[in-house]
Amino acid sequence: MRIFTVLLFLTIMACLPSALLQFALSKGKVGKRIKRRGLAKTAIWAAPALFLAVFIGLSMVGRLHLADIPAPVGEWYLWAFLTLFTPAFMVALCYLIDLLLSLIFKRQRRLKVMEYIGTPLAVITLVCLITGAATRHDIKVREVTISSDLVPASFNGTRIVHITDLHMGNLTPEKPYLKRIADTIQGLRPDMLLFTGDLVNMSARNGEGKGCVFCPVETRFGRYAVMGNHDYGDYVEWKSEEEREDNLRRTYRLYGDVGFTLLNDTAIYISNGIDSIGLIGTENWGLPPFPQYGSLSRAVEGFEPARFNILMSHDPQIWDEEVVRYPYIHLTLSGHTHAAQMGVERGKVKFSPSQWIYDRWDGLYTRSYDNEQEGQALFISRGLGYVGIPFRLGMLPEITVITLRAK
Repeated sequence: MRIFTVLLFLTIMACLPSALLQFALSKGKVGKRIKRRGLAKTAIWAAPALFLAVFIGLSMVGRLHLADIPAPVGEWYLWAFLTLFTPAFMVALCYLIDLLLSLIFKRQRRLKVMEYIGTPLAVITLVCLITGAATRHDIKVREVTISSDLVPASFNGTRIVHITDLHMGNLTPEKPYLKRIADTIQGLRPDMLLFTGDLVNMSARNGEGKGCVFCPVETRFGRYAVMGNHDYGDYVEWKSEEEREDNLRRTYRLYGDVGFTLLNDTAIYISNGIDSIGLIGTENWGLPPFPQYGSLSRAVEGFEPARFNILMSHDPQIWDEEVVRYPYIHLTLSGHTHAAQMGVERGKVKFSPSQWIYDRWDGLYTRSYDNEQEGQALFISRGLGYVGIPFRLGMLPEITVITLRAK
């Protein structure tokens, strides 16, 4: 049912410009000449017909086995569709509004909604889609400082590099981008590298055979990771339950292959020989429609909290729903939102469509307790990869350096 709904939407979006173009041309001399030219008339409908045929083809293959489709094929198809037809649809829609208003108010001349509104919007949209594709790999390094009385003095100045949402399998070109990520991280001299999920986009196959991507990154305390919602293969129609379970086992193994120690509902201590801090990891914990595989209570069962404790959990919604009941978790690291892969941040102005979905969607958030206990902090990274289309505009891919400071 969902496929037919999407197909209907794409059909309207692709065919409306062609229909109105044929209508507009048929009213003039140029249109009459085109009508007599079968090839020219066919050209008007060639692009929508081709794109819709490709969509139907991808949908049929996807229903057979979505994991077999190279992810960039679908991603770039959708980007090309939006880039070609969204501006055309805007112009066509405004032209249609022009015609309707002329009929309603019985005007001989159009109001020129198309010229004054439709065309500028189309140009802006086209520029944004092209720019977003061009800047999809423009990595930004963000610096964050966490100051707390509970950070042990011997951990003062510890540099934690936090990355998330890589979505291997979507990235094009992938190999040079992965190398640039690893080289950038190494240049930041991290004491610890933490990854908060969505290593792959659809299945383990997306990341297999890429080598130990993060092994060149030398750290003092290690490289650790947790799973994200995309890592479980839930967006693939598997042929059998056995195949799904095999994919999950391969994904667990993949995390180790690329250089991470996976913390599945586990808590450990990071020691420097003098003091320790706690590091807790949960499997994905989200609110519907996202899965809840993780359990924070299971992760900390038998764990004696350290003086300062860090939680890694992919979906930031766990912070308000669960972490609030664990005051000894002082810093939570998450990803998941991508900051919608688009937005504006200029000075005090910060906007992204992500804020229409999530209360907390990017950056650092804090809260304190009435009994004057040390408060909690949540940091949400925009991530390094992308889903939907190969596109990031304004909310660029990022690597975050979190420096711990003892007050």
